[in-house]
Amino acid sequence: MRKKIFITFTAAAVAIGLAPAARAAAITKLAVTATGMNETAGMGVMNGSSSGTFILNSSKGTICSTIKTMGLVKVTGSHIHKGAKGADGAVAVTFDTMKFNSAPQNCVKVAASLLSEIAMRPSLYYFNVHTKAMPGGAVRGQLSKSK
Repeated sequence: MRKKIFITFTAAAVAIGLAPAARAAAITKLAVTATGMNETAGMGVMNGSSSGTFILNSSKGTICSTIKTMGLVKVTGSHIHKGAKGADGAVAVTFDTMKFNSAPQNCVKVAASLLSEIAMRPSLYYFNVHTKAMPGGAVRGQLSKSK
């Protein structure tokens, strides 16, 4: 009888100890600083920039962004693309540019597998902003872990 009580108590203690870690692991914070020089072949807007944060929440299946842009005129789109530094890649996540510079967060539903991939390898993804004059991309920056 004492053995069963000990085993049950140990299992409960382990479960309680793991629960906070599991909740904390659901959130990943990333940051970005995007400039025209970072666009492929440096072909972006040289006096433009964008910076912000991304909160990846695996329990909600969302990526929420807070993005500020400077020096960009007639923004037409913004995305997270899959692609290493200097390489163009396919769009992975699209954000609402109407929520830049004013809304506190811009949240987008994302597949769990993509959230996991971005969280584990953020440097293999980049964020860029497109403008009417630069439809291929005005500013760009690789994602990085944030504290």
